[in-house]
Amino acid sequence: MLKKGLLILSLAFVLSLSGCAVTSASEAQTDSSSSAETALTARESSQQTTTEISESTSESQPSGTTETAKEENAVSNQQTAVPMIRLNDGTDMPACGLGTWTLDDDAAENSVYHFLMDEGRLIDTAYYYGNEVGVGRGIQKAIAEGIVTREEVYVTSKVAPWYSDYDQKINEILTALNLEYVDLMLIHESGSGEFDLYRALEQGVRDGRIRTLGISNYYTPEEYDRITEGAEILPAVIQNENHIYYQNTALQEYVAKDGVIVESYYPFGGRGAHIGLHEQPCDHGHR
Repeated sequence: MLKKGLLILSLAFVLSLSGCAVTSASEAQTDSSSSAETALTARESSQQTTTEISESTSESQPSGTTETAKEENAVSNQQTAVPMIRLNDGTDMPACGLGTWTLDDDAAENSVYHFLMDEGRLIDTAYYYGNEVGVGRGIQKAIAEGIVTREEVYVTSKVAPWYSDYDQKINEILTALNLEYVDLMLIHESGSGEFDLYRALEQGVRDGRIRTLGISNYYTPEEYDRITEGAEILPAVIQNENHIYYQNTALQEYVAKDGVIVESYYPFGGRGAHIGLHEQPCDHGHR
Protein backbone atom coordinates (compact mmCIF):
# COMPACT_ATOMS: atom_id res chain seq x y z
CA MET A 1 0.00 0.00 0.00
CA LEU A 2 1.26 3.45 -0.88
CA LYS A 3 2.04 5.78 1.97
CA LYS A 4 -0.39 8.69 2.18
CA GLY A 5 2.41 11.21 2.13
CA LEU A 6 3.45 10.15 -1.34
CA LEU A 7 0.17 11.38 -2.80
CA ILE A 8 1.39 14.96 -2.73
CA LEU A 9 3.88 14.04 -5.44
CA SER A 10 3.04 13.80 -9.10
CA LEU A 11 1.21 10.62 -10.01
CA ALA A 12 4.09 9.61 -12.24
CA PHE A 13 6.53 9.60 -9.33
CA VAL A 14 4.11 7.90 -6.98
CA LEU A 15 3.67 5.03 -9.39
CA SER A 16 7.35 4.71 -10.09
CA LEU A 17 8.11 4.43 -6.39
CA SER A 18 5.28 2.02 -5.69
CA GLY A 19 6.13 -0.41 -8.46
CA CYS A 20 2.56 -0.28 -9.75
CA ALA A 21 2.00 -0.34 -13.48
CA VAL A 22 -0.85 1.96 -14.40
CA THR A 23 -0.99 1.34 -18.08
CA SER A 24 0.73 -0.15 -21.04
CA ALA A 25 -0.06 2.66 -23.46
CA SER A 26 1.56 3.37 -26.83
CA GLU A 27 5.04 4.86 -26.95
CA ALA A 28 6.08 8.45 -27.57
CA GLN A 29 4.93 10.17 -30.71
CA THR A 30 6.76 9.72 -34.02
CA ASP A 31 8.20 12.50 -36.12
CA SER A 32 7.51 10.63 -39.31
CA SER A 33 4.80 11.94 -41.61
CA SER A 34 4.13 8.44 -42.93
CA SER A 35 1.39 6.13 -41.65
CA ALA A 36 0.60 7.01 -38.04
CA GLU A 37 -0.88 3.59 -37.40
CA THR A 38 2.25 1.84 -38.64
CA ALA A 39 4.39 4.04 -36.39
CA LEU A 40 2.24 3.29 -33.36
CA THR A 41 2.43 -0.42 -34.08
CA ALA A 42 6.23 -0.29 -34.24
CA ARG A 43 6.48 1.55 -30.98
CA GLU A 44 4.03 -0.59 -29.05
CA SER A 45 5.45 -3.89 -30.27
CA SER A 46 8.59 -3.27 -28.20
CA GLN A 47 6.82 -2.69 -24.91
CA GLN A 48 6.55 -5.34 -22.23
CA THR A 49 3.08 -5.78 -20.82
CA THR A 50 2.88 -4.06 -17.46
CA THR A 51 0.39 -6.19 -15.61
CA GLU A 52 2.62 -7.53 -12.84
CA ILE A 53 0.32 -6.39 -10.10
CA SER A 54 -2.43 -8.82 -11.10
CA GLU A 55 -0.43 -11.92 -12.01
CA SER A 56 -0.92 -13.57 -8.66
CA THR A 57 -4.70 -13.38 -9.06
CA SER A 58 -5.09 -14.41 -12.69
CA GLU A 59 -5.59 -18.13 -12.06
CA SER A 60 -9.14 -19.47 -12.35
CA GLN A 61 -10.99 -19.76 -9.04
CA PRO A 62 -12.15 -23.24 -7.98
CA SER A 63 -15.89 -23.86 -8.26
CA GLY A 64 -17.91 -22.90 -5.22
CA THR A 65 -15.52 -20.17 -4.04
CA THR A 66 -17.20 -17.15 -5.62
CA GLU A 67 -19.42 -16.34 -2.64
CA THR A 68 -16.52 -16.73 -0.22
CA ALA A 69 -14.35 -14.48 -2.38
CA LYS A 70 -17.08 -11.85 -2.47
CA GLU A 71 -17.45 -11.90 1.31
CA GLU A 72 -13.70 -11.68 1.86
CA ASN A 73 -13.45 -8.85 -0.68
CA ALA A 74 -16.21 -6.90 1.03
CA VAL A 75 -14.46 -7.17 4.40
CA SER A 76 -11.10 -6.28 2.88
CA ASN A 77 -12.54 -3.23 1.12
CA GLN A 78 -13.63 -1.88 4.51
CA GLN A 79 -10.08 -2.18 5.81
CA THR A 80 -8.04 -0.96 2.84
CA ALA A 81 -8.50 1.44 -0.03
CA VAL A 82 -6.66 2.24 -3.23
CA PRO A 83 -5.07 5.71 -2.87
CA MET A 84 -6.96 8.30 -4.90
CA ILE A 85 -5.74 11.36 -6.78
CA ARG A 86 -8.05 14.40 -6.98
CA LEU A 87 -8.10 15.74 -10.57
CA ASN A 88 -8.64 19.32 -11.72
CA ASP A 89 -12.25 18.59 -12.71
CA GLY A 90 -13.11 17.48 -9.17
CA THR A 91 -13.17 13.74 -9.89
CA ASP A 92 -10.98 11.15 -8.15
CA MET A 93 -8.68 8.71 -9.93
CA PRO A 94 -7.05 5.59 -8.41
CA ALA A 95 -3.29 5.98 -8.07
CA CYS A 96 -2.52 2.50 -9.40
CA GLY A 97 -4.13 0.27 -11.99
CA LEU A 98 -3.97 -2.42 -14.67
CA GLY A 99 -2.74 -1.91 -18.24
CA THR A 100 -4.07 -4.27 -20.92
CA TRP A 101 -1.82 -3.64 -23.93
CA THR A 102 -0.91 -6.93 -25.72
CA LEU A 103 -3.82 -8.83 -24.11
CA ASP A 104 -6.45 -10.42 -26.35
CA ASP A 105 -10.11 -10.39 -25.34
CA ASP A 106 -10.00 -13.63 -23.34
CA ALA A 107 -6.83 -12.68 -21.45
CA ALA A 108 -8.17 -9.17 -20.85
CA GLU A 109 -11.44 -10.52 -19.44
CA ASN A 110 -9.64 -12.88 -17.07
CA SER A 111 -7.06 -10.30 -15.95
CA VAL A 112 -9.62 -7.54 -15.41
CA TYR A 113 -11.99 -9.81 -13.46
CA HIS A 114 -9.30 -11.06 -11.08
CA PHE A 115 -7.75 -7.61 -10.76
CA LEU A 116 -11.11 -6.25 -9.59
CA MET A 117 -11.55 -9.22 -7.25
CA ASP A 118 -8.13 -8.41 -5.78
CA GLU A 119 -9.25 -4.83 -5.00
CA GLY A 120 -7.78 -3.17 -8.10
CA ARG A 121 -9.98 -0.41 -9.45
CA LEU A 122 -8.33 1.32 -12.45
CA ILE A 123 -8.47 -0.44 -15.83
CA ASP A 124 -6.63 1.00 -18.85
CA THR A 125 -7.38 0.01 -22.44
CA ALA A 126 -7.57 1.68 -25.87
CA TYR A 127 -9.46 1.39 -29.13
CA TYR A 128 -6.16 0.49 -30.78
CA TYR A 129 -5.56 -2.42 -28.41
CA GLY A 130 -8.52 -4.32 -29.85
CA ASN A 131 -9.45 -5.85 -26.48
CA GLU A 132 -12.20 -3.56 -25.21
CA VAL A 133 -14.81 -6.31 -25.58
CA GLY A 134 -12.80 -8.53 -23.23
CA VAL A 135 -12.17 -5.68 -20.80
CA GLY A 136 -15.89 -4.98 -20.75
CA ARG A 137 -16.73 -8.62 -20.14
CA GLY A 138 -14.37 -8.73 -17.17
CA ILE A 139 -15.94 -5.60 -15.68
CA GLN A 140 -19.49 -6.83 -16.20
CA LYS A 141 -18.68 -10.22 -14.67
CA ALA A 142 -17.28 -8.55 -11.55
CA ILE A 143 -20.33 -6.29 -11.32
CA ALA A 144 -22.75 -9.19 -11.80
CA GLU A 145 -21.10 -11.13 -8.98
CA GLY A 146 -21.25 -8.18 -6.60
CA ILE A 147 -17.49 -7.74 -6.41
CA VAL A 148 -17.75 -4.09 -7.48
CA THR A 149 -20.28 -1.57 -8.67
CA ARG A 150 -19.82 0.38 -11.88
CA GLU A 151 -19.11 3.51 -9.88
CA GLU A 152 -16.19 1.80 -8.13
CA VAL A 153 -14.38 0.94 -11.38
CA TYR A 154 -12.29 3.59 -13.12
CA VAL A 155 -12.10 2.86 -16.85
CA THR A 156 -9.63 4.60 -19.17
CA SER A 157 -9.64 4.28 -22.95
CA LYS A 158 -7.89 6.10 -25.77
CA VAL A 159 -8.51 7.18 -29.35
CA ALA A 160 -5.76 7.91 -31.88
CA PRO A 161 -6.14 11.04 -34.06
CA TRP A 162 -6.35 9.41 -37.48
CA TYR A 163 -10.04 8.60 -37.93
CA SER A 164 -12.69 10.56 -39.81
CA ASP A 165 -15.57 10.40 -37.31
CA TYR A 166 -14.41 10.69 -33.71
CA ASP A 167 -17.90 10.90 -32.26
CA GLN A 168 -18.57 7.50 -33.81
CA LYS A 169 -15.34 6.11 -32.33
CA ILE A 170 -16.39 7.19 -28.86
CA ASN A 171 -19.69 5.36 -29.32
CA GLU A 172 -17.89 2.27 -30.65
CA ILE A 173 -15.68 2.21 -27.57
CA LEU A 174 -18.68 2.41 -25.25
CA THR A 175 -20.45 -0.34 -27.18
CA ALA A 176 -17.38 -2.60 -27.06
CA LEU A 177 -16.95 -2.01 -23.32
CA ASN A 178 -20.70 -2.38 -22.73
CA LEU A 179 -20.62 0.80 -20.66
CA GLU A 180 -22.65 3.99 -20.71
CA TYR A 181 -19.60 6.12 -20.01
CA VAL A 182 -15.83 5.94 -19.55
CA ASP A 183 -14.15 7.67 -16.64
CA LEU A 184 -11.17 8.94 -18.66
CA MET A 185 -10.73 9.25 -22.42
CA LEU A 186 -7.31 10.16 -23.79
CA ILE A 187 -6.00 11.29 -27.15
CA HIS A 188 -3.61 8.37 -27.70
CA GLU A 189 -0.90 10.52 -29.30
CA SER A 190 -0.48 13.68 -31.34
CA GLY A 191 -1.45 13.64 -34.99
CA SER A 192 -3.14 15.47 -37.84
CA GLY A 193 -6.65 15.02 -36.44
CA GLU A 194 -5.85 15.88 -32.85
CA PHE A 195 -7.84 19.13 -32.77
CA ASP A 196 -11.01 17.57 -34.18
CA LEU A 197 -10.58 14.69 -31.75
CA TYR A 198 -10.12 17.05 -28.81
CA ARG A 199 -13.37 18.83 -29.67
CA ALA A 200 -15.15 15.47 -29.90
CA LEU A 201 -13.86 14.53 -26.43
CA GLU A 202 -15.05 17.87 -25.05
CA GLN A 203 -18.50 17.14 -26.47
CA GLY A 204 -18.35 13.68 -24.94
CA VAL A 205 -17.75 15.27 -21.54
CA ARG A 206 -20.70 17.61 -22.01
CA ASP A 207 -23.14 14.85 -22.92
CA GLY A 208 -21.96 12.45 -20.21
CA ARG A 209 -20.28 9.74 -22.29
CA ILE A 210 -16.89 10.80 -20.90
CA ARG A 211 -16.29 11.88 -17.32
CA THR A 212 -12.73 13.22 -17.71
CA LEU A 213 -10.67 14.32 -20.71
CA GLY A 214 -6.93 13.76 -21.10
CA ILE A 215 -4.02 13.36 -23.51
CA SER A 216 -1.20 10.86 -23.92
CA ASN A 217 2.33 11.01 -25.33
CA TYR A 218 2.63 14.80 -25.22
CA TYR A 219 6.07 15.44 -23.74
CA THR A 220 6.85 19.15 -23.96
CA PRO A 221 5.24 22.40 -22.81
CA GLU A 222 5.01 23.42 -26.47
CA GLU A 223 3.03 20.30 -27.34
CA TYR A 224 0.75 20.86 -24.37
CA ASP A 225 0.11 24.49 -25.36
CA ARG A 226 -0.60 23.47 -28.94
CA ILE A 227 -3.27 20.90 -28.13
CA THR A 228 -4.93 23.03 -25.44
CA GLU A 229 -5.04 26.27 -27.42
CA GLY A 230 -8.67 27.33 -27.60
CA ALA A 231 -9.80 24.40 -25.44
CA GLU A 232 -12.97 24.88 -23.43
CA ILE A 233 -12.15 21.95 -21.15
CA LEU A 234 -8.55 21.51 -20.06
CA PRO A 235 -7.11 17.99 -19.81
CA ALA A 236 -6.97 16.57 -16.30
CA VAL A 237 -4.38 13.90 -17.09
CA ILE A 238 -1.34 13.47 -19.33
CA GLN A 239 -0.37 9.81 -19.64
CA ASN A 240 3.31 9.53 -20.57
CA GLU A 241 6.32 7.35 -20.00
CA ASN A 242 7.66 8.27 -16.57
CA HIS A 243 9.86 6.45 -14.09
CA ILE A 244 12.81 7.02 -11.76
CA TYR A 245 15.21 7.50 -14.67
CA TYR A 246 12.87 9.64 -16.76
CA GLN A 247 10.77 12.04 -14.71
CA ASN A 248 10.39 14.84 -17.29
CA THR A 249 10.02 17.28 -14.43
CA ALA A 250 9.92 20.25 -16.81
CA LEU A 251 6.57 19.10 -18.16
CA GLN A 252 5.23 18.18 -14.73
CA GLU A 253 6.06 21.61 -13.36
CA TYR A 254 4.65 23.37 -16.43
CA VAL A 255 1.24 21.66 -16.45
CA ALA A 256 0.89 21.94 -12.67
CA LYS A 257 -0.31 25.50 -13.21
CA ASP A 258 -3.48 23.99 -14.70
CA GLY A 259 -3.73 21.27 -12.08
CA VAL A 260 -2.89 18.58 -14.63
CA ILE A 261 -1.62 15.23 -13.32
CA VAL A 262 1.10 13.30 -15.18
CA GLU A 263 0.19 9.61 -15.17
CA SER A 264 2.92 7.04 -15.70
CA TYR A 265 3.31 4.11 -17.96
CA TYR A 266 6.60 2.19 -18.03
CA PRO A 267 7.06 2.71 -14.26
CA PHE A 268 9.83 0.08 -14.23
CA GLY A 269 11.88 1.86 -16.89
CA GLY A 270 11.41 2.52 -20.56
CA ARG A 271 12.74 1.84 -23.98
CA GLY A 272 15.72 3.07 -25.95
CA ALA A 273 18.39 4.86 -23.96
CA HIS A 274 16.41 4.85 -20.73
CA ILE A 275 17.77 2.48 -18.09
CA GLY A 276 15.23 0.03 -16.71
CA LEU A 277 14.91 -0.19 -12.96
CA HIS A 278 15.10 -3.96 -13.23
CA GLU A 279 18.52 -3.60 -14.89
CA GLN A 280 19.99 -1.09 -12.43
CA PRO A 281 17.93 -0.95 -9.24
CA CYS A 282 18.30 2.03 -6.93
CA ASP A 283 20.24 1.61 -3.71
CA HIS A 284 17.52 3.08 -1.50
CA GLY A 285 19.88 3.21 1.47
CA HIS A 286 22.16 5.74 -0.26
CA ARG A 287 20.01 7.63 -2.77
